[in-house]
Amino acid sequence: VLRPLDGIAVKPNVANRVEVKKVCEFVGHNFVYVVGEVKEGVVFDNMKGTIGENTFKIVEVESRLAMGKAKKGMTVGLTITGISKDDIKGGEILNFSL
Repeated sequence: VLRPLDGIAVKPNVANRVEVKKVCEFVGHNFVYVVGEVKEGVVFDNMKGTIGENTFKIVEVESRLAMGKAKKGMTVGLTITGISKDDIKGGEILNFSL
């Protein structure tokens, strides 16, 4: 039996990219929440990301099928620290690595 979350693993020759759909910041919290679509590869909790010169870290990945991981084609919610809402715009591509 094949399940949707089978095969979610970081592959060395595949980029891990998420296209940003929406960015929000909650009052009183020091993180940014990004809604996006995994365009290539996978994303996991605790992955490091870059956008331009900025680096940041995923605190939590939320998806419809699982918490903590998502693969290509899935819509995800990412809780991110180390970057501000002003540094990310809709339509931009975020790159991730372990």
